[in-house]
Amino acid sequence: MPQKFPHFKLGDIANVRAGIPSREIDRPSEDGVIPSKMVGPIALTGTFLSKIEGEDVALPGPVVTRHGLKEGDILTSSRGVFRASLLEKEPEQLTGGFQLVAGPLCHVVRIDAEKADPAYVAWVLSTPSVQAKMMSSAGGTAVRLFSRDALAEIDLPLPPLEMQRKLARVARDAQALVVARREEARLELAITTRELSEILGLNA
Repeated sequence: MPQKFPHFKLGDIANVRAGIPSREIDRPSEDGVIPSKMVGPIALTGTFLSKIEGEDVALPGPVVTRHGLKEGDILTSSRGVFRASLLEKEPEQLTGGFQLVAGPLCHVVRIDAEKADPAYVAWVLSTPSVQAKMMSSAGGTAVRLFSRDALAEIDLPLPPLEMQRKLARVARDAQALVVARREEARLELAITTRELSEILGLNA
């Protein structure tokens, strides 16, 4: 039987903002630029990100300061297919030493850690229930658009913090298992392909 927990809107427990505006990406600066990585929806490959690929950009220092990401931030896609991913480490560790900013096609959710656990919230945002809510609220015709306001209005159950952390650990372990099994399947396919190719003489 489902347990009853208090519900809060995402905007009540987090700062929800848009990614860097396109006009700021190419803005000239007299203060010099900082080599950075800009992440888009295609990089949101799982709920818990331990590494990330981003586009190389050179941004003015004030822009990086204003839009820079940090450990615990949640990135969501603002169009297409709704996804949510947590930065599990500081950006420099995820990118090989670069600052990280969210591109124009992403939203950034920064959780108030005294109110909720970021990993738990990232997991809830990745559930089919929330994805369906975002899809139903989406605008656009050919391409679905997910507004920052609609994201902030998402209703979340909030159990006690310790329970949130336990649920997030279970979800993280499950994702790790899926990734490991996917890698095993990929290696098995490669081995099978090589063996069958040898039988047919395709490797000669």
